[in-house]
Amino acid sequence: ILDWLRAGAEPDEAGAERWLKESAGQGFYRAMVGLAVLCARRERAEEALSWLRRAAEQRADPEACGPHEWE
Repeated sequence: ILDWLRAGAEPDEAGAERWLKESAGQGFYRAMVGLAVLCARRERAEEALSWLRRAAEQRADPEACGPHEWE
């Protein structure tokens, strides 16, 4: 989903957020990082930080998710 968002295609961000939340709810840390990126794009910094914290609690390797768009 993130590659799709990065590619500049016509994104369905609402749909992406729905799928990412479903995956994150199952503990998939990459979905949590994806939600953080999406929230940051939408200027929802607190929510983005919350998702990053949840991913960190999964002991996620931040480098495994590729470059961070918010840097």
